[in-house]
Amino acid sequence: MNYWPRWIGSIQKKTSHLSLAEMGAYDRLLDHYYAHEAPLPSDLDRCCRVAGAVTKAEREAVARVLAEYFTLEDVGYVNARAASEIAEAKPKIDAARANGALGGRPRKAQKEPDKKPTGFPNGLPTGNPAQTQGESSTTTLLVPTEPKNPPTPRKRGTFDASAIDLPDWLPRADWVEWAKDRAARRKPITERGAVRQVAQLAEYRKAGHSPASVIAHSLAGGFQGLYPPPKVAVPVAVTTPTPADPMAEQRRAEDAAWRNRTPEQIEAAKAAKLAALSAVRRIA
Repeated sequence: MNYWPRWIGSIQKKTSHLSLAEMGAYDRLLDHYYAHEAPLPSDLDRCCRVAGAVTKAEREAVARVLAEYFTLEDVGYVNARAASEIAEAKPKIDAARANGALGGRPRKAQKEPDKKPTGFPNGLPTGNPAQTQGESSTTTLLVPTEPKNPPTPRKRGTFDASAIDLPDWLPRADWVEWAKDRAARRKPITERGAVRQVAQLAEYRKAGHSPASVIAHSLAGGFQGLYPPPKVAVPVAVTTPTPADPMAEQRRAEDAAWRNRTPEQIEAAKAAKLAALSAVRRIA
C-alpha cells in the first residue's frame, strides 16, 4: 500500500502518553506494516532495524510499542487495525495491479456529439437557395456578398527612418544607429514619429544637450523615446570657519615674553627653580 488512513483523532487518543522516541517507533513500524502489507518480523532486532533504533533508549522504545500495540503470532507481530485496513483495501489494490498489467484502465467509449436537426433530409439545403421548404415558402436566405471595393491592406515596414533628410547639426551615424535599434526591438520609427523626434532633438540642443549624447543615453537605457542625460551636480566645497581660541592671545604674549627675557631674568628663574627643588628634598 502506498497510502494508509491516518485517523488523527484516534491515533492521538491512543498514543498521547508515548514519548517522542516511542511515537517515532510507532509511526515507522506502522509504515513498514502497510507498505509490505504483512506483519512485522517476530525478531526484536529486526523490528529495531525497521524502526531505525540504534541506542539502548530507542530499542527500549521499540519494545514498549510492540508490547502495547502489536500481538506476537506465528506470522510475526500483528496489528489488528492495520490488518483490517489491508484486508479491506486488498480488492482495490489487486484490481489496480491487474489494470496496470493490461496497460491501465480501459478507455470509455466516446459518445458522438449530439447533432441538431437542420430540417433538411440530408442535413443540407437543396434546390433553390433563395427559397426553402417548398414553393410556397417566403423565407429567403441572406447570402453575404463580397464588397465591391475591399480596403487595401496597410503595408507595414515600408518607411525607412534612417533615410530621411536630417539637419546639419544632427549626425547621420547616430540617427541611423537609433533607427536600427528601434527596428531591432520591433518598434520601428514611423514617419510621424521621425518628425517628432527630430524636433525633440532640436529642443534638447537648445537646452544644452548634444544630439549624440541624447541618442547615446537613450540607447544605453533601452528607451523607446529620446531622453537627455541627467545633469551631474558639481559638489561645492564648504569651508567651516575655525572657532576663535580665547587663550590664543595670552599664549602668544607669554611666548613673546619668554623669547625676550634678559640675562638677569633667566638667572633669577634658574635660582627660583633650584630653591624649589631644595625645598622639595627637605620635605621628603
